[in-house]
Amino acid sequence: MLLTIGIPVYNGEKYIKETIESILICDFDWEEVEVIVSDNASTDNTLNYVREYSKVRIIEHEENVGYDKNLNRVFQYANGKYVWTIGADDLVVNYQLENLIKMLKDPNDFGVIFVGGKDTCEETYCTFDQAELFLEGTNFRSGFFPNNVIAKNIWLSCEAEQFFTSGWIHYAMVLQALRKKKSALTKNQYVIESPRANEIKTWNKNGSGITVGLKLVEVFQVMQHWGYDEKFIRKIKGIIKNSYPRVIIVAKLRGFEVSKSILDSFIRLYGEFPLFWILDIWFLLLPSFIYRIAAKVLRFANLLK
Repeated sequence: MLLTIGIPVYNGEKYIKETIESILICDFDWEEVEVIVSDNASTDNTLNYVREYSKVRIIEHEENVGYDKNLNRVFQYANGKYVWTIGADDLVVNYQLENLIKMLKDPNDFGVIFVGGKDTCEETYCTFDQAELFLEGTNFRSGFFPNNVIAKNIWLSCEAEQFFTSGWIHYAMVLQALRKKKSALTKNQYVIESPRANEIKTWNKNGSGITVGLKLVEVFQVMQHWGYDEKFIRKIKGIIKNSYPRVIIVAKLRGFEVSKSILDSFIRLYGEFPLFWILDIWFLLLPSFIYRIAAKVLRFANLLK
């Protein structure tokens, strides 16, 4: 078996059929490709919908094991040499996967293949020997798990347990895999989020996007152990840090209050950046009502224009 397309899901009844059908419409040899759904004890009709597709293998969990463990189980149960995990609200958009299948047969073997698309590639795909060049080449978009096809044996050789409650196991494994084998990125984009899935994402509700970002940077803290240099780690931490003013403002407008533990985490993770003390910390410390007053003033000013 060459490729496993795995869908880890919990209560995905809204979009799971559309996701599966976007895969089944593709032209591939079923002796080379399998599709599995790893259901994390869904309480809706997800499993009933998935059972309508005889070609899809189902992994059922008696209890919800969390996102990270569920994703890890896709790799444990997969028969494919490579595993491509996509969300239950994602769509495979390139109906002709011949180029990807052909690429996976490359005798060089890859640890990670980015399938989010890179139109600057002159060929159907570009290869990298250095992890840092791959990450920069993907504009760090390999943090979105559907963008990556990963060699099963490489995933299983990486440190996983410590990331079982991080929400970022996929990126932790990508960062490790990149140090073990050469990588590639494809010219074509093979996956997108369903246009119908336009609700506010769970991780971005009520300011929880702040803590999600902090957990990602906790993963970055381990990168030196995997052979990344401090300068590069600081660079990618800075990319996340620079997004925080907007994230904090949105969270504060929704009533998010910064706890002492969150403030301590910010200081521990970003205290090395002078701009954090000049700018970011004040965004955190200002009370929510200040942001709400400012928003009302701005709306009123716009009405007067």
